Amino acid sequence: MIKKVVFLKLKELPFLIIPIPLRNELFSSWITRTAYAHHTHPHTFINLFLGDSYRTFFGNNIDAILCNSDINTIQKKCNNKINILPLTLKSYAGYLQENIINNGTNKFLTSLRFCPMCLREDKVPYYRKYWSVVFYTICLKHQCYMYDKCPQCNKKLNISKMYKNTFSFTFCSSCGFDLKKAHKLPIYSDKKYIQSNQKLATILESGYIQLGDKPIYSFYYFDTITQLAKLILVHRYQNNLDSKKLQYFKIKRSFMPIYYQLSIKEQFIIFGIVMKLFDNYPNNFKEFVKDNQLTHTKLIKDMTYLSFWYTNLLNDVTPRFIPITKFITKEEIFNAKEYLKSKNIPINKANLTRLLGCNFFSIYNKLQID
Repeated sequence: MIKKVVFLKLKELPFLIIPIPLRNELFSSWITRTAYAHHTHPHTFINLFLGDSYRTFFGNNIDAILCNSDINTIQKKCNNKINILPLTLKSYAGYLQENIINNGTNKFLTSLRFCPMCLREDKVPYYRKYWSVVFYTICLKHQCYMYDKCPQCNKKLNISKMYKNTFSFTFCSSCGFDLKKAHKLPIYSDKKYIQSNQKLATILESGYIQLGDKPIYSFYYFDTITQLAKLILVHRYQNNLDSKKLQYFKIKRSFMPIYYQLSIKEQFIIFGIVMKLFDNYPNNFKEFVKDNQLTHTKLIKDMTYLSFWYTNLLNDVTPRFIPITKFITKEEIFNAKEYLKSKNIPINKANLTRLLGCNFFSIYNKLQID
């Protein structure tokens, strides 16, 4: 591969060779294959065709942060034959989360993973878009765990780099290990959670989940299972769950997403456990709340937004406590004041509260005595 060149840059010209994106291919995988087609190192390729201002193009998670102007630029370089947006992780907007994904620290995104069996069987090896989603802990096709690091040097993948500027992205850029030769990691004792992971994949692809008689947007559901995973792992509400496995999970309170503290196998287990809370809906969830004595407040702690679906579910299972004893009509207040007046008792908030049993001091009630 060409690493350094001194001839005229190709900034004003379109790409000479434009590979067709493969099924569910990740943008960084496709642009790297495009560089290979030009017999050029990916970084050199970007400098040649896009200019020096793109030197940091392969920065922190380019698949998530690629801006609209860069997308348009690359599409023009392809003579508008390739639609770039569907290759990026931004295309998961409305699926993983409601808004556009615009940074690399999203709680549902992770460092790139790979299945060695997939790379081995591909006629043209490439990396799938969903391999960057935290829920994809196993390869459903080959029934094995994914890798998130090189099995030889234990370093994360960087597919824009090339080992000795020669080896393609199917080799570790740090040590040169052939990733296609990594051992298959079969799933043994935890096979019962495979179906749960299959459901997660289906939800992400379709954009919704059917719970009872109502379809729920996938991003609302993913927010909810993240909250439940935190309750189980961080706050240790684990009664009647697979606690024998969970007791070995080492979780610390942190501002970072809890999944960052778990191995792929541990993520596989916790996602499987949480998913099963929504089987036989809503009975399993109700049992979990009851067995762990969870209150409405605990179930929504740290959640920045509550969906209408989750709010209704919680109100049905464990209603929110509101400091209002009962609702009082204006007529009742008038009659109470007349009674106090007849008994020569001062008409104030304290006496009305004792008489009517409704807190006149509460800001929730907004009761007036005048």
